Amino acid sequence: MELENESETLSRYLYRLSDVKISFVDALLNKNYKEARWWFFEYYYSLNNDCDKAWQLLFQVYYDYFAIHYPKMETYIMKRYKMWKYGEKVEDFGGNIGDWNFIDIPTRDIWWPICVIKNLCTRKICGFDVFVIRQLMDSGDCKPKTYRFSKSGEKVKEDRKWLYDFKYDKALFPLLWAMHERDWPTICYWIVNDKFKDKDCELYENIIHYLKFVEKYELDIDAGVKKWKQYRMMYKNISHVILTLIVFCFKYPIDEGMPGTKRITEMVDTFNKMSMDEENVVFSVKEKEDTPDQFITPDGLVLQMIYITPPRSDIKEVLADNVCGSRLWEILAEKRKYGISSKNVCFKNGVVSTSQLLTDLRENWREKCYHCPLWNVRFRRFNAEMVDGKIIFPDEDKEESWNETYNLEPDEQPLETQLKSVVGEGEILKQNNYRRWFIRKSVIDASTLLYDAEFENGFPIM
Repeated sequence: MELENESETLSRYLYRLSDVKISFVDALLNKNYKEARWWFFEYYYSLNNDCDKAWQLLFQVYYDYFAIHYPKMETYIMKRYKMWKYGEKVEDFGGNIGDWNFIDIPTRDIWWPICVIKNLCTRKICGFDVFVIRQLMDSGDCKPKTYRFSKSGEKVKEDRKWLYDFKYDKALFPLLWAMHERDWPTICYWIVNDKFKDKDCELYENIIHYLKFVEKYELDIDAGVKKWKQYRMMYKNISHVILTLIVFCFKYPIDEGMPGTKRITEMVDTFNKMSMDEENVVFSVKEKEDTPDQFITPDGLVLQMIYITPPRSDIKEVLADNVCGSRLWEILAEKRKYGISSKNVCFKNGVVSTSQLLTDLRENWREKCYHCPLWNVRFRRFNAEMVDGKIIFPDEDKEESWNETYNLEPDEQPLETQLKSVVGEGEILKQNNYRRWFIRKSVIDASTLLYDAEFENGFPIM
């Protein structure tokens, strides 16, 4: 089923789904691996059979915060997504053709997202440029500049001759010229314009062509288009991928070099100080597409960011969090391991009064759960439906049976357990300052966004 409003829908253990997502990103960017993993799977299991959306969140986080420094990690993530979604048949050939068989690797193996989360947690955030500009792009409030281009027969301005020399489609002129001018609101406007809705391959190819032949970046157009055709079906927000490519190229001008030159010392320090359980770390660099990102020092020394394979015991921990062996009224106190992130209030629908949140948890939780895919299945098992905003069972016996099976009794929980759904009032005041700053910087002053160091001071949220 489709989620109508994640800020009005409660999760597996009765958090707002919107709070779950932001808490995951906050924990991930602050390198809290176990907490990030826990929030991710709170979202994942709440989605039931629609858990592909949890992968979409992973893709979004990667492109927002990591892709600029770790472009090769895109292949690493996409491969693990494919393994999760489709499984794999590994050939097991015997001596005789009649003995040949295949070993099935099952689909939806939670091992694959665990690997991605672990490796994102061990990498440095590459800044908030893509995140900030994506907010502008997704807002729908982009106000593009109107550029005038020569009509047939008119003399073409010298600085725009390349538009005509390369025979670009005239529909692309505004976007390509906005890229040339570093006009971010106009770039965002045209990337998501309906004119290119069903022409994303053509759009991507023309952007790469522009970057290669006009901006002079060393890009392989054929390889880029081939990869695009493979990956465009995996991450649904293709505009986000295109935006990331543009930001990546423009943030690191050719004459300044790519990441790994000026910042190499900082990168190495971060990598060396990463906390890992060394007994359980396995380095995975065997496959060609898993080749780790490289950083080359001015002296020519090649340093690699190695992909880490977490211990298999992580699977058991995730599965244990999803198994409810306790009595119903004890489940929330046992399973609600973390309180939501205080950064939630920076975002739309994030500021809700403590009293309203607690009322929803104590009194309205069944109605708030109904549109959660996991809980919806549980209601339908007993033929319950939503009628005029209320859960209605066909008879008292069905309702009683449902309560005996699923009633978590949130109103009877210790206050400490209930307050894990709430951000303190003091935090709300503090985070509102971030929100006002964000709105001012991302909407009013978008032209100066491409790298603002202030975003590194406490604003790491999706």
